[in-house]
Amino acid sequence: MSGSPTAVERLQRLAALALALGALAALGWHCAMSPEVTWIAQRGDAAWVTDSRPVDAAVQQFGRAAVPVAIFTRRFELAAAPARAELGVEAARAYRVRVNGAIAWASPDPDPQWRSRRSRDVTPLLRAGDNEVAIEVWNPRGPPLLRARLDLDGRVIPSGVDWSASLDGGASAAAALPDDTRPHPSAPAGPRPARALAEHGVALAAIFALAWIGWVLLAGRIAALGPRLPALALVFVHALWLALFAAKFARIPLTTGFDATNHLRYVELLRANGAVPLPSDGWSTYHPPLYYALVAGMQALLGPLGPAWGAIGTKSVSFVAGLGQAWLALALARVLAPGRPGLAAVAVLFAGCLPLDLYASAYVSNEPLHALWFGLATLLSAQALARPRVRIGDAFAIGGAVGLALLTKVTALVVAGVAGACLVGRAALVGRARPARLAALAAGLALPPLALAGWFYARNLQLYGKLVVGNWNLPGMRWWSQPGFHTAGYYLGFGESLRLPVFSGFHSFGDALYSSFWGDGWIAGRATAALPPESWSWSWVALGYWLALPASAVLAIGCAQGVRLAFKPLPSARRAAWSFVVTLEAAMGFALVWLTLELPYFGQAKALYVLGLVAPLAVGFALGAEVCDRALAHAGGPLAAAAGRALLTAAGAVFVLSFAA
Repeated sequence: MSGSPTAVERLQRLAALALALGALAALGWHCAMSPEVTWIAQRGDAAWVTDSRPVDAAVQQFGRAAVPVAIFTRRFELAAAPARAELGVEAARAYRVRVNGAIAWASPDPDPQWRSRRSRDVTPLLRAGDNEVAIEVWNPRGPPLLRARLDLDGRVIPSGVDWSASLDGGASAAAALPDDTRPHPSAPAGPRPARALAEHGVALAAIFALAWIGWVLLAGRIAALGPRLPALALVFVHALWLALFAAKFARIPLTTGFDATNHLRYVELLRANGAVPLPSDGWSTYHPPLYYALVAGMQALLGPLGPAWGAIGTKSVSFVAGLGQAWLALALARVLAPGRPGLAAVAVLFAGCLPLDLYASAYVSNEPLHALWFGLATLLSAQALARPRVRIGDAFAIGGAVGLALLTKVTALVVAGVAGACLVGRAALVGRARPARLAALAAGLALPPLALAGWFYARNLQLYGKLVVGNWNLPGMRWWSQPGFHTAGYYLGFGESLRLPVFSGFHSFGDALYSSFWGDGWIAGRATAALPPESWSWSWVALGYWLALPASAVLAIGCAQGVRLAFKPLPSARRAAWSFVVTLEAAMGFALVWLTLELPYFGQAKALYVLGLVAPLAVGFALGAEVCDRALAHAGGPLAAAAGRALLTAAGAVFVLSFAA
């Protein structure tokens, strides 16, 4: 194969197309064929039905050995016994069919082929007069779901809302169509952007006006500051974060946050026993131990000074890791867009004011530390690819960062796979490296993770027969939460986060990500929007969701620019770095969709799981801001450009006020 730039560019485009089509095909196959995915698609005259339980955020089935049984019933009258009657059934995930009280048949329990329709001749069980079909359905991983169709002589009785459903012998009610976009009943009690605008409209107008005047007056001086802009941005971000920590973060109760109580329990077990707990010892003890060990160390160091200092030690790991995202954004901007200090400064400010990073760093959680290592591996990979030749030392450094990430959270497998493929692929296709050098690169990428984290995953393999375990697949930890299934409507919908942002993630995948990226839309894991954490100013949080619309547009434009740069005829090293970043972002998006299919529960679609992408997204936002700034200046002159900058500045100010006011 030719190693010329033209051949490599052609191969890059073909590989990108193949990966995109392959990813879509894999998702389609997974939804249509995998018994592990509860995917519901309404088609034909027989509808999927379920019981009519209300929407809530409670954990279902946990601690219960018996699985609730729903009975779906349809009564009908026949003038005469039918000559032919065939009943077809699909049900998640096991069922038993009774016709006029007699058992017709039952599925395996659980049924690995629950997606496949099973049909039986039930003619002998029907009679003239009143008849009843009752199908018992039970599902340990979600709500009971049924689709049935009774074919008679010239008549069809399909499942639908005219069937009745009762749960565990309770009262019967009309069966309901499964809907994974139903809102949480407490959502209207939460903050509303429209109400927040009425409350803060004057203040917002003043912020915008001051920002616009400032940008007009400073237009000439900004350019003169030149290389000092990134340093000034870092100073501002550090001052802001330290002030927030002293005024707010340090005072938030340790138990506030996603699974915070369970994370604290992990630390307690680690300190009490002096050993890493087993995955089965608690709700969160399946995680690797690095974050918890660091927290335990900080508690031991600062705890003797008093309870307040002990709390500071507990929070310090997440806080420092979150602040580190600003440094990663600066360094990555210098790699991907060298010689552009203005762009680097905007990237730093984006990372420092991003609501996702701010609220995540205020809670007890392993996510910020994992995101720091993930971002470091991303930076080191981009640096290695941006050089004319991939070095063995780069591979070992990247492997070390990946190892630390894998010792914090398993999500690091994504960056490990993408970085390994890009580094070895570039060395082979562009650098024409010999097999011995390729083997050395692979060893550099693999040995540090094996040395740092291999023991933890080997223990999982020894105990459970698999490398990766979680509280969703451990023996004896059977549970689920709503909705328990997904439909196309959940992935295609959006808009609830602009009306009722808190718990809007119940409505759609897009709302879940938007509401948790631009604010704490899952309200720190609480079960009702009527009682959000007292930590934040929720009216400012709500207003931020409207101001995040232009910021989202800028980010989307910047990400599109990143894709363009990945395929643009740049120097091959720069193009390789951009290709890696774009591939990593796409891989994380694919992994998140896959996760929500495997675990179709309301809390799985969280922007928190892509916290490791803050630095690449910060660079993308800065690129988009440059494009928009030039477009506004071309269309309306300096005053229009200043207005665009002022709008983004006002959005940033509102984001900060959400956590400071």
